[in-house]
Amino acid sequence: MRGRLHRRAERNEAALADLTTALALEPQHSDALVERAITHAQMGHTADALADMDDAIRARPDAEAHVVRGHINLTAGHRDAALADFNHALELDPEHEWARGGQRENDIAFRRSWQQRVSTTRPCQRPGHLARATDTQTTKCN
Repeated sequence: MRGRLHRRAERNEAALADLTTALALEPQHSDALVERAITHAQMGHTADALADMDDAIRARPDAEAHVVRGHINLTAGHRDAALADFNHALELDPEHEWARGGQRENDIAFRRSWQQRVSTTRPCQRPGHLARATDTQTTKCN
């Protein structure tokens, strides 16, 4: 598929044009939908990417499609939706390594987000188990 070649060569506009033309001829072509979704994601068009992946999953509800949508969701910061996609992919194919990798990436993203949140709050605003007694004694919170 020429659209895939354009995407891999980072010629995203050409990829979108070719993939859109292919989809005009066969609207439920799942491979073209996935390729166009990935292209949209690379261009930062998350809503378009997710819409194409929803169509791709309706056309072919396999583990691979759920993993791709999971990665798009993860990149967009939609960790709950990403985890749901990775989990569903594993329900369809318990041995799917990309789905397991996606779960691990989601866990890492959650930990980083949590660590950043904790590091940017004053000690007295942190959940009780993270604040040390000396923190609340030296920092006043209003």
